This record gives sequence, structure tokens and C-alpha cells, in this order.
Amino acid sequence: QAHNFVAFLRKVVDYLKERLRSSTKVEQTDNATFVRALLQKMQLPEPKSLRFAAQRLKSLLHTLEVVDVDTYAPASLVADFCALVSTYTQGFSIIIEPFDERLPNVPDPILHLACLDASLAIKPVFDHFQSVVITSGTLSPIDLYPKLLNFVPVTKTFEMSLSRECICPMIVTRGSDQMPLNANFQNRSDRSIIHNYGRLIVELSSVVPD
Repeated sequence: QAHNFVAFLRKVVDYLKERLRSSTKVEQTDNATFVRALLQKMQLPEPKSLRFAAQRLKSLLHTLEVVDVDTYAPASLVADFCALVSTYTQGFSIIIEPFDERLPNVPDPILHLACLDASLAIKPVFDHFQSVVITSGTLSPIDLYPKLLNFVPVTKTFEMSLSRECICPMIVTRGSDQMPLNANFQNRSDRSIIHNYGRLIVELSSVVPD
């Protein structure tokens, strides 16, 4: 029932507040230990309730026909945290920072759920797509990455002719719509930048010979 689920989320929030208030130095805890302590505090026999917290909140908001779901973003964040921390017993750690290093005398606790296993983060990509192209300027040695990401690579080497000027280095600062192109981490999810990079590749492919 709705009121039981709301009370459940409130208990989770109270426990998180308690952990944040009691920390005086940086703490790192594995998921299994954190979940056991949370279950003991909430008197739950198994983590099943935590695992389905995000789905239950989504169903509740849908049933209540809530339109402005952004208002409940903090509750969604807590529910998503419950689902993740109870689903993965390995590969994640809980890190609690009680203050900012720049202001050590000002309490400003932050709780991080850190993924320490890159294969867990990329697994949904491998599951969803039949072929995945991984590119980077630091993929050497290549043997290391299949072990880290848990996949079997298919590699192919192409010979490059140096008898002619086959390389034309360019710096592209704007897309075809004159929007600035910036691939730093903060802008990687910007739809306009992704669209412009895609169009740039298509336009170059149409004029660059094989």
C-alpha cells in the first residue's frame, strides 16, 4: 500500500541521514556490508524490498497521475540508490565524505555509490547492441581492455600508405548549424553536440575516398 511504501522510504532516508551525521572521516564500505546494516536497521529479512523500490515509486506516481515528476526527483534518487545497492553485491562501494577538503571545518557530507567494475557499467551496452565500436586515444595495450570490460574483441589492422598525403589533420570548432563543438565530459550528453558530430562524420564519409 502507498502509505507503507512512503514509510519504508522515510526509514531509508533516516538511516542515510544517520550514517552521514555519524561520519567524521572518509569511509568506504562494500555493498554487502552496507545492505546488511540497512536491513538490520529497518528490520527487513531480505533485500527484495530495496531491490524493487524504484519500480514501486514509479508505479505509485503513475497511479496517482503525477505530472510534475521532477518534484519527486529526490525520492526517485533514494529509490534508485536502494535498487542499485541491493542488486549488486560486488563491484560497488559506498563512500562517505563528511566534508569538502577545501573546507574541512564545515560539515557537508556526501554519500557516493561508486562502481569499481567497468564491466558492470558497459554490460547493458553489450547486451543491447550486436556490434560495439570502442575508440580512444589510449587503447594500447588492447589486451587489457577485454579483461576489464569482460568481452571478446574483434580487431583488424589496416595498412596505411605514406607515398601520398593521406592524412589531413583538421580542427573542427563548429557544426554545420554553427553550434560550438565541445567534447569535454560535461557536454557529452548534449543532444545538439552529439547530432553535430554525427552529421560531421556522415558529411566527411561522403567525400573521403575509401
